[in-house]
Amino acid sequence: MNIKKFILTIFFVILAIYLGKYCLSYYKKTTLVSTYHKILEYDKSSNYKAIYDFLTPEEKQKTSLEDYIDLQPIDKIVSRTTDIKDVKIIDNKGYITRHQITCFSEKCTEWDRGENTVIKLFYFINGKWYMPLDNSVLCTRDSFYSMPEEFNRAISLIIQRMKNDQNSQFKDMNNLLALNIDKVKKCLNIQYDPNNTMNKETEGEFHFSTNSTNEELKIVVSPKYQSSDDLLTAVLLVHEITHAVNYAMGISNTLSCYEDEAVAFTNELSFFGSLTSEERSSILSRYGKTQEADRVINFWYYLTKQATGLYGNSLNYNSVSNSSLKYVESSSYYQNQCKNNQN
Repeated sequence: MNIKKFILTIFFVILAIYLGKYCLSYYKKTTLVSTYHKILEYDKSSNYKAIYDFLTPEEKQKTSLEDYIDLQPIDKIVSRTTDIKDVKIIDNKGYITRHQITCFSEKCTEWDRGENTVIKLFYFINGKWYMPLDNSVLCTRDSFYSMPEEFNRAISLIIQRMKNDQNSQFKDMNNLLALNIDKVKKCLNIQYDPNNTMNKETEGEFHFSTNSTNEELKIVVSPKYQSSDDLLTAVLLVHEITHAVNYAMGISNTLSCYEDEAVAFTNELSFFGSLTSEERSSILSRYGKTQEADRVINFWYYLTKQATGLYGNSLNYNSVSNSSLKYVESSSYYQNQCKNNQN
């Protein structure tokens, strides 16, 4: 074989490989979109038996059809619209970014409306697409950001306590928040303010802009927390990570500035309820000793008093949420912050 024929042969082999990969990628992408549309149609008609067939073989071994149907939400949905924003194929994994609006009433406003943007994960197995039981993805990074170890410990503590909460009035929301924090933890980049230029009243900030993505959820913490223990650091991070989770899920787009802060404060108190009695006592024993502890305890006292005053003994997530909103709306600090966010 002369050199010219050899070069042509190599060229066509490379071209064939490239075209083969391109065609396979195109096939995976089109079939993934088609599969997802089928699932949406089955979901619209509550045909959970048909959706169950799209679970991965591994998931089917762990979850029976009856158990899967029992896991489905019982909320009455009036209408739901889904818009596919992006489709990404990485080897045998498929990611669909979708924006969804769910209406629980004809008015479809405020509490009767749910809106979020999440990434859905699928696996390409033997020529077909399947999904895990929980296929919502908030972060696609494979590794953690490098950050101070105390932040890693605090995140682990938050997830552990809220995930295992089976006793407090907030256990359902705690379990859900723990699940979502676990999903975004590899995309959290938490650092102390390098220039110590934060407002004196500000202890932590979740930073985002029009160029932000789920792949880097930036949180800046006041350097004064370098002298705090993991418990107080965890309380602060619950607040800021709530903002990050809301952003990652697209929920912050549907909340006002005041509402977003109210959710974050409510989750602080909710996290407090998931702590052990010894951990709660440890925080309360520091009243009058540190500004960080005083802020937390004064807020909890105010919030609990407001919630029980308005709702009697019904101290639950909704009653605390309403009290948190009143607290934020009456705060001059948050009035200025939310005014600036609107400009």
